[in-house]
Amino acid sequence: MPPLRLPSERGMTLLEMLIVLAVIAVVSGATVLGLTPQRGNATEAAAQQLARAVQSAADRALVTGRDGALVADAGGYAIDGTRHDLPAGIVLAASSAPLPVGLDAPFALTLAAGSDRWQVDFDGIRATAARAGPAA
Repeated sequence: MPPLRLPSERGMTLLEMLIVLAVIAVVSGATVLGLTPQRGNATEAAAQQLARAVQSAADRALVTGRDGALVADAGGYAIDGTRHDLPAGIVLAASSAPLPVGLDAPFALTLAAGSDRWQVDFDGIRATAARAGPAA
């Protein structure tokens, strides 16, 4: 006759094992989704990044009382001396003259990659990025 086992020595039931596997799957799935870079439109991402950089410089100008400066060329832009290069294939259409970033200094910049065009508008207070129409 086999020895009797106590209820705590039986091990895991199939249902308990399935629950543990489900929890592991959910946690690992959430981790993978959190670590995976967001895929999407590179031009949109560059426009959003430019808008955030301009907004940050405008906020800094509001606090310090000194306007920032944005210098743009086809390959990227520099705000207050910090250079940001654009991903390959994306072109920034802007004048080569430095643009003031502060109150009452509105401007618009266009980023393009092929037919995909995004415009970053700064109204002197707030910077926004939006899809632009086709080139004229």
